[in-house]
Amino acid sequence: MAGNKANDEVPRKQHGQRKEKRVLRVSPRRKRSATKATEELGSPSVAPTEDLTVEELPPRLFALHRYPSETKMNAYSKPEYISDIENVLKGKPEMQFLLDSPFGELFKIPKNKASFNAKLVLGLICRQLVTKKVNEMWIVFGGHPIRFGLREFSILTGLECGKYPKKKDVDDVINVKPECESVWNTLFDERFGDTVPTIADLVSWLQEEESMEGWKQLALSLIILVDGVVAAHSNPNRPTSKTVEMTKNLKFFCKYPWGRVSFTRTLGRIANFQTPYDAQQLIRDLLVGSYALHGFPLALQLLAFETIPSIAKLGPDDVLNRTFAERSIHRLASLRAIRTSRILECEAADEVEVNYIVKPADNVCPPSLSWDDEVDDPRVDYIEALLIDGHQWQEDEWVGGYARVPKQVRPPQLEETDVKRKRNAPGPSPKEPDNKFLVNYS
Repeated sequence: MAGNKANDEVPRKQHGQRKEKRVLRVSPRRKRSATKATEELGSPSVAPTEDLTVEELPPRLFALHRYPSETKMNAYSKPEYISDIENVLKGKPEMQFLLDSPFGELFKIPKNKASFNAKLVLGLICRQLVTKKVNEMWIVFGGHPIRFGLREFSILTGLECGKYPKKKDVDDVINVKPECESVWNTLFDERFGDTVPTIADLVSWLQEEESMEGWKQLALSLIILVDGVVAAHSNPNRPTSKTVEMTKNLKFFCKYPWGRVSFTRTLGRIANFQTPYDAQQLIRDLLVGSYALHGFPLALQLLAFETIPSIAKLGPDDVLNRTFAERSIHRLASLRAIRTSRILECEAADEVEVNYIVKPADNVCPPSLSWDDEVDDPRVDYIEALLIDGHQWQEDEWVGGYARVPKQVRPPQLEETDVKRKRNAPGPSPKEPDNKFLVNYS
């Protein structure tokens, strides 16, 4: 099935056997004066000031070592539905159709990378930088900046991430002609009547009705993959009329940029600082105890596994090459969680290896993966320039961020190998944040 435009030469992530990757070899670091971490949040703009020098790095969202660790991350996406679909369609033409489509890579995600790990994803979100970019996220791990953009998302997931088609073309597919029955009524009326089913209802139906016709199995599977896995945005997840009606044209459905939809919904909840107060609001939300994730947050976890080898080793190492399609929902749920202490061990290593999915020098984005509304940020340009120059990154180069969170103590056995870092005075419990949030991100 068609993915991104052929001329763009966008690589797809080959799950399973690992390919040789480029490791950034760094040169002596640039000296930079330390700046105090900010303990309170405020209203100054996230955008660079007019007198911003070109050699300035973006601030952290949370200060170094001061990340919330008890926040419950509620992911609306249910990756286990992928294996449910495979169990029903195994050996059928409908399964081969899915494997040949842009959704095929989802079924090839290795077992040891497939279970959503809330602690890891929370840690990545809290380690991000505050930039003006609205369509990409920058994370710092062990001092190394790591971009999570549409190009990386496309490679990791294999989903179609190209430009949106014209509205007229979409309407021509999803609008119901007067003489025709809607796909919604054809699929759901007999079983659900006027009730709007949940995605869980559709999964159960797919599993229970062994005599279901192939076209119906395929339609339900596509709806489940979009509205229940990659573009989830409600709890409980329910099918949308747009997704349902689009299944009448399978070619159009598979060419539609569901990956772009998924990425936008994923990023919109975790790293979209369009106003001066967005960063402050995200900090508030991450301190209250629970936070909902939309889209496909598993992709952020896959990013960590592919770029940080020490993090990848924290996952279960048994039957590494088994894929999403080769395990049950019960086995998926039992995969070992990654603890915060293990993440800190990786970050405290004397040398943190980072393998960039997109080479730093490959900074020309394919047209089909570009954004019309992207915003320039000189600070991000500076990061990219330093990456190309092979800069040797250090954690204390990245300053700023909300600091009124108890310091995360790294394992004692690794403390002596830790580089010299900035020390901050302990703050109050994250469960009792100040009423006034004052952080200067200018």
